[in-house]
Amino acid sequence: MKIIALKNGSKAVIREVTLDDASQLVDIQLSIANECLYMVSEPDEFNLTVLEESQRIRENIDKLGNTQLVAEVDGNIIGFAVIRNEIKKRKAHIDVLGIFIQKEWRETGIGSALMNAMLESVKNNPLIEKVGLAVFANNERAIQLYRKLGFVEEGRRVGELKFNDEYIDEVLMYKFI
Repeated sequence: MKIIALKNGSKAVIREVTLDDASQLVDIQLSIANECLYMVSEPDEFNLTVLEESQRIRENIDKLGNTQLVAEVDGNIIGFAVIRNEIKKRKAHIDVLGIFIQKEWRETGIGSALMNAMLESVKNNPLIEKVGLAVFANNERAIQLYRKLGFVEEGRRVGELKFNDEYIDEVLMYKFI
């Protein structure tokens, strides 16, 4: 557990996820899906249940290469990050990272704090040599954060996402640990 001061004066706790967090994690993902900006799923396609999220949490807790951290303020989860180890032996040295921050808590420093905590958690894991992620090319704020933390672009999936009539590239980034 780590306590950090945010830019807006709030204090956030970063801690490992528990099964009791499942409902709040589903709510955060749904709220981000409803923004229609940074998730592949559209709101009507997002149908993750609390039971399914609980199962994902349980799998993350039980698997050596996986980590999931939440950030909370006054007992309410405001964001979370998850890192999952690849299943195949030839890719077992790689973790894939995802981060979710509620809209009203963005630009408070919580994204940087969660990312730093996540990278610190994998630093001592002998399985993990590389962390990868994918980000929408129009999410400049996230790309800037990832670059600041040492992530490098390794490629693009051109026109991977379609928003109405606009195509958006998906940027692939990595960092060796």
